[in-house]
Parts: sequence; C-alpha cells; structure tokens
Amino acid sequence: MLIKPCIVVPVFRHVGLFRTCAKRISLLSIPVLVIDDGNTDQDTKELESITTSHGFQLLKLASNQGKGAAVMQGFRLAFEQGFTHAVQVDADGQHRIEDILTFLEAAREKPEALILGYPLFDKSAPKARVWGRKLTNIMITIETLSFKVKDGLFGFRVYPLEKSLKASERFFLTPGMGFDPSIAVQLCWMDIAVVNIPSPVSYAPDGFSNFRMVKDNFTMIAIHIRLLLLAIPSLLFKPNRSLGKKTDWFKQKERGSRFALKTLKLLYGLGGRSLLSILLFPVILYFYLTAPSARKASKDFLKRVELKSGKSISSFRHFFAFGKQIIDSISAWDKTVGVESINWHGEKEIFSLVDSGQGGFVLSAHIGCLEMARALHQAKEGLKVTPMMYLKNAQMFRTFLEELDPGSKQEIVSLESFDIKAAVEISKRLEKGEFISILADRISASSERAIEVDFLGEKCLLPEGPFAMALSASCPVYSFFCYKDSEQDKYAATWKIFELENCKTRTAKRKQMKGLAQEFARRMEDICLRNPDQWFNFYDYWEKSNAVPFEAAHPSPKQQKKLRNRKF
Repeated sequence: MLIKPCIVVPVFRHVGLFRTCAKRISLLSIPVLVIDDGNTDQDTKELESITTSHGFQLLKLASNQGKGAAVMQGFRLAFEQGFTHAVQVDADGQHRIEDILTFLEAAREKPEALILGYPLFDKSAPKARVWGRKLTNIMITIETLSFKVKDGLFGFRVYPLEKSLKASERFFLTPGMGFDPSIAVQLCWMDIAVVNIPSPVSYAPDGFSNFRMVKDNFTMIAIHIRLLLLAIPSLLFKPNRSLGKKTDWFKQKERGSRFALKTLKLLYGLGGRSLLSILLFPVILYFYLTAPSARKASKDFLKRVELKSGKSISSFRHFFAFGKQIIDSISAWDKTVGVESINWHGEKEIFSLVDSGQGGFVLSAHIGCLEMARALHQAKEGLKVTPMMYLKNAQMFRTFLEELDPGSKQEIVSLESFDIKAAVEISKRLEKGEFISILADRISASSERAIEVDFLGEKCLLPEGPFAMALSASCPVYSFFCYKDSEQDKYAATWKIFELENCKTRTAKRKQMKGLAQEFARRMEDICLRNPDQWFNFYDYWEKSNAVPFEAAHPSPKQQKKLRNRKF
C-alpha cells in the first residue's frame, strides 16, 4: 500500500544536538516537520537557520507545552497537509536515523499498524535509565494485558496519523514526557496492530535530558494510575463507534472481547465477587459517560415509571444495577450462591408438569438476571430449559460462563438460522417434557411483524414471533422473570401460567395473540413499577420502528374482502 510519510521532531533545549541530527535526516529525502516547543529566542533563531538550510518545515509554539502536546500539534498539521504516517524522532541524537527507512518499510507492509522501536543499549546507557524503563514496560503489559509493546518509552516510532488523532479525541493523552507510553497503551485499546523493531541507542558524552528526575517520575506514576483505572472498562468493553448514535439494539455488536472476559475470570479468581464489586464502579461510570443514547433511554424509562408509581431512582443507579447482575451471573455459575438466595414463586406447578412428562413454552424478558435462575435451575433434576436466542448479541459472555463452569453449557436454538428443521426440533423437545424459552420484549432483527401493546402509559411494539410460537406449541405457556426484589433485597424468580383457550377461528386466534402480548406487557410493567432498576432495555423502547403492525399483517375477513375488491 502507498503511504505518504513525514518526520516529526519536537525540539526543546536540544537545538545544538539537533544540528548534527538534522544533517542525517536530510539525506533521507523525506519531508520533515520540526516543532519549536517554546525555546528561547536564541535557540529559536538557530533552529530557524537549521530548518531553512535543510528545507524543513518549522512550527513554532508560543510557549513550552511539553513533548506530547508538541508531537500532537505536529501530527495535526501533518494530517491536514495530506500525510498518512508520521515518524517521531527525538532531537537529542540518540536514535539511529538510518533505521527510519526500516521503520517505513514495516509501515508500508502494515499501514494500519503502530511501528515501535525498542532500544538496544550500549555501554554508554545509564543504568538508571535501563532499569527504570523495565518498570514502565511491566505497567504497560498490565494495562494492555498483552506483550504487544516491547518498550513504551522509546520515542522512535511510526504512527498511523488518522488513528492516532482519533486516540487523542477518545482518550486523555499526556502532554508531557509521559506521552510515549500513554499513546502506545491507548492505541492498543483501540486494537491497533503493533510491530516492534530493534534499534541501537547511543548517549553522547555531552548530552543531557529534559526528563526531570523527581517531578517527571511522580508524573509517570500518576499516568500509570490513571491508565490502570481507564484500563478496566477499556479492556472489558472495547470502545464502540456506535455509542451515542441511534442504533437498533439488534445491530449493536456485543461489547467486549474474549481476551477481556478471560481477564475478568482471572480477576474473579484472584479476588472473587468482592474484587469485581470494587472494580464495578469505574466500569459503569465509563459506560454511563460514553453512552449518551443509552443514558437518555434510561432517563426516559425512569420518568415513565415515576409518573405511574411515584418511585424515583437515578439513571446511574439503573446502569449500576445492570453491572451488578453481571457479577450475580458469575457468582451463580461459580456456585458461590445457592438456591436459597432466590425466592421461588410458582415453581411447584412447574415441577408438577415435569413429573407428568409435559413440557412448556416460556416467555421472558430483559429484566433482572435470568442467568441467576438458569444456573440454579441447573441443579434441579428433570427441569430442562432450552433457550431460543440471537447468539451474536451474547455469544462471548455465554462462552465465558461456560469456561467458568463447564456444566453451564447447554443446547441453544439459534434464531439467526431458525428454519423448519429447528421448528421440528422444538416440537420434539416439548413432546419429551422439556421447556423452550424465548425473550419476548424486543423487536428482533429478522421479525418484521409486531403487536402494539400498552406499556407504562404509552403504546409500544412487541415482536409477534414469540407469541405466535407460544400459541402454536400446543402446551402450557408461562412467563418467567428473575429479578432483584427491592423490598426483600433478594432475587425473586416467578413462574406464572397464561390462561389460554383453544381457539378454532383465525379471528379468535388473532385476538388471543394480542391478548397474550398485552398480558405479558402488563406483567413486565408490574415488575418495573416495583423494581425500576431491573429493566435492562437501554434504547428508545417506545420509538415506532419499521415493523409491520399486527393489523396489517393479519387483516380481518372484512379487511381482506376490501383488499380483494380494491381497484388499483
């Protein structure tokens, strides 16, 4: 791939050392942008002379802003001028300039990658420098949970400009000497590829450093504390470009990574539920601040609950409850909580069905913590519940739970590839006395038919598919919810049957399907009014989508006759 590189050199107090360095750079015939980072008038004049004689471009900053700020100023100007990549070189003459060609060759092979030099020290290297950077590199390994960055302090590297500027918009980049490690870490969080290339370093006898031993070391400590705090949400849940944009829930990719969930497992192994609870606050705060559309949806939902019930909670508490139910899921599958941690309602009726060999169809919703009940039901002999679900929206988290407890693995009917074969399989499972469950509170990616119901004082749409399947299953139909009861401060798991009649006409079946959907919405509303923080649909629930209205999909006999007689 063709790239357009330039060289960016921040200069502060190293004008004399840069003079020799500039001669070597000029031999490469690559555009050079020199940043005068608030030098003295005398140094500025000398710098102007050097840049003019070699044909370099000079950008003068009014005051000293620090290495990081100077480099980013150069990156912005370079990007505006059409450059795709920038080679960062320090002005103190320590880098082997000829290696720039090797670095750029690597950038041509992987134009999306961050090309990092890592130092090969000779005998002139101060021992404090050599050993001090080892600690920084250990911290970077922890912050990125990888060995992608061999050396985070080496200021000799090639940046892809577009991604680097996006990192500066998304994260806080240190303006001073901590810039090199902080941008490397945060580009790793953006899943950028990293190529490490060795390069010799030499220290001139008359050389000096702008690094202030006491102040900058304390600054470095503060930087790594900040990076560690940021690392928790950035690693567990990758930054999502759709955040803040209006996106249908089923089009949103599952946030997180398999590697990050393994890290979650490691943290859980080290400190259990207590450690995860401590880490939960910064994670949820991160999501709360970076998901404006979800935050708006939460506030809209809570306002409706308050109008109907008088109960008022904060939007942040709503988000925090979502985080807590994830920890509850992990605890349940890790067997650190037992069946006594849930108040069960209607369970005797379910097990009487199990004993009789009859199966059932279960309608549920994104309310509370279904994994809590699923994990604890696993221990109850005879009760087999097979969920139908969209795997792409939760596959990684389910895999994580299965790794936590291999016994948690269960058969799932995928709705992405639902066909006649799957329908026959469901029918066989019901005949064997098993239960089939499905979430019935969201319009799905594939179902375009919807039923309009009253929910919290306004009309909203529920997917027709789950209710149609429930009625065609010819078995008892239940609602099931497992949520944290605010009054008892304990989970409540409720099984409740729907009273259904055997309908013989299409009109009666249509009426029953609408009635079933409305009763399901009423049961959801009842839980939400008592426990508003247990509702986990963080999108505009009342927005009218492109779904086909129930009446349009199922015209009455009178309407069908009108359509047949309609003239076009």
